[in-house]
Amino acid sequence: MREPYGRALGMGLAGMLSFQMGYSLLMSLGIVPIMGIPFPFLSIGSSHIIIEMAVMGPTS
Repeated sequence: MREPYGRALGMGLAGMLSFQMGYSLLMSLGIVPIMGIPFPFLSIGSSHIIIEMAVMGPTS
């Protein structure tokens, strides 16, 4: 039986990273307005990468 908390945590992480990646790709194609949403794990800057790594920690 799967643990509901772990499943919800994993789905939240996947949703967050999918949204960031999808919106970044749509910005590069010119479909959506340009905003300050970084590409997950690859953009320049440290604050969002630290937050993404901290969120990844409990799920693995």
